[in-house]
Amino acid sequence: MEKTIENLNQLLGTLQRLLSLHRRLLDAIRTEREALLSADVRRIHDVTLEKQGVLHEIQVAEQERHVEEPGDDERELGAGAL
Repeated sequence: MEKTIENLNQLLGTLQRLLSLHRRLLDAIRTEREALLSADVRRIHDVTLEKQGVLHEIQVAEQERHVEEPGDDERELGAGAL
């Protein structure tokens, strides 16, 4: 039971981090749209780099989330406890 709570807390932390990263990505996309509309090449370049960085962070967080997920044996034990 304690391990399940710990796993759920880790998952919650990872999901909160992903939510924050996706919000940053949305902000970057909005900024990029403004730059595109104003044809500001320098700003477009800067925002593109920012988006790439955020997307990389999202990929890393997703990989960490998959590593943190309990194995099949733990899932089976958890399902049996219900």
